[in-house]
Amino acid sequence: MASAPSVPPIDDRERGARPAGGLVRRFLIVFAFAWIVCTAITSAWALTTPLAAAPDEPAHIVKAASVARGQLVGPSTPKGNVVQVPSYIAWTNNQTCTAFTETVTADCVTQVPGDPTTLVDITTTAGLYNPLYYVLVGWPSLVFDDSTGIFAMRVMSALVCSFFLAVAFALIATWRHRALPVIAFLTAATPVTLFLAGTINPNGLEVTAMMAAVVGLLTITTRQSAAPLWLPLSALVVGGVFAANTRGLSPLWLAMAIAAALVLLPGRDLLALLKRRSVQVTIVLVALGTAAAAAWLLGSNSLAMAVDPNAPPPPYPHVGDAPIVGVAVILDLTFYYAAQMIGEFGWLDTPAPDAVFFIWPAVIGLLLLGAGVLLRGRRLVVAVLLMAAVVFVPALLQGVWVTSGGIIWQGRYTLPLFALLLLTIGALLAEHGSKLERSVRRRLIVILIAALGFAQFLSYIGALRRYSIGDTGGSWLAMITRPEWAPPGGMTLWLVIGVVTIGAACVGAARVALRMPSEDELVTAR
Repeated sequence: MASAPSVPPIDDRERGARPAGGLVRRFLIVFAFAWIVCTAITSAWALTTPLAAAPDEPAHIVKAASVARGQLVGPSTPKGNVVQVPSYIAWTNNQTCTAFTETVTADCVTQVPGDPTTLVDITTTAGLYNPLYYVLVGWPSLVFDDSTGIFAMRVMSALVCSFFLAVAFALIATWRHRALPVIAFLTAATPVTLFLAGTINPNGLEVTAMMAAVVGLLTITTRQSAAPLWLPLSALVVGGVFAANTRGLSPLWLAMAIAAALVLLPGRDLLALLKRRSVQVTIVLVALGTAAAAAWLLGSNSLAMAVDPNAPPPPYPHVGDAPIVGVAVILDLTFYYAAQMIGEFGWLDTPAPDAVFFIWPAVIGLLLLGAGVLLRGRRLVVAVLLMAAVVFVPALLQGVWVTSGGIIWQGRYTLPLFALLLLTIGALLAEHGSKLERSVRRRLIVILIAALGFAQFLSYIGALRRYSIGDTGGSWLAMITRPEWAPPGGMTLWLVIGVVTIGAACVGAARVALRMPSEDELVTAR
């Protein structure tokens, strides 16, 4: 069975040789660029999405504002946990008029009556969630006295999530063979991922932090980079700890990522890696972070969402059915959930334009086909197992839950596992992509990046169109000339921002993907 490249006990990554220092500088430059561009794109989503027009966002807005005020949970009731927040925060529960009514524009959103700063009691179904994400994004509600605070909270979420996207991308920029890994990264960062990053929902942090942790793991186990070992280890620690402390299933996704990376290493190389002090420190830190997540889960019972053990069964389909029913339902809806991971916005009521559902699956299929045809040995085994996991793990989890809780799964819940699959395949195919004739490789990468960028822009303006004129089949031009609703600054401004930011991201990605490795990099990494 073929094995991953050998990891020597001591190499230039730990000695800080000149090529490694150059890679650190490259990492910092790419990181800065990527953080700025990703923040701009996700902030555009944050500022153009109407209030409460994201999945379960009112519950998370209330949770974030309450955590910022020192209320980590609040008393439990059959409808959620009771907390005290300003009325403009609580009023978001009454601003969901666009949800599930695709023909209604965002002009329906009403402003909070009375004094927006008055503290009121309100329940939130997110009361038991781990508070880490909410600590990061909730503090602007202490600074602003109206809905500006909510948009500022969204921008904070965009900033934090973009940090992890930038870490992952900048690490890939230090790899010897970057073309296909860059494509895999861009494909994993689906339009829904960027949308979630710009809303108040821990899903965004979960998937982006997981991407940083996964790229850190792959940088170590595939030996693609000559950068100092502390760089990917740092990404693994920070990304892993933040990812594990977002949602109930997050520690499971992190465990699967670590297991997949370890399988790539032969036993001898794994033992050599484990003898390094820096690796041992990393293991301890990740373990402590995951233990903290587990302690919160067990202490709050948030995974079961048991706000009241005496409450009646939730009103979801198939409550009381046998586990096999839950498994069968989720398997039957596999591609329905796949579409949700790519381009279903709002409360899963705002699909991206049809072209997005052609472009994105085509690129995904290309990566999966490449893995099936080109990979061998343990690398093929890992790829196949991850493909199976994306399909079967959600079904098995829903099977465990269906009897007491019904069918609750959504595609966004699978995004961390989906990102793990694509990033791993991109890393494993990296050297194969570099074997293509240079002009062919350049054309392929440029076409794929342009297609993915076009799909991102279509998704962005598709959501704008839905909220400005409604999903009534009206003219695209009407969203500019006759909008019933427009984000602050007007529609034209945000269309220009979308073109500039997504265009900059595509140009930057192409430069990283097409840059040839230097001789120093090749020598150091051998």
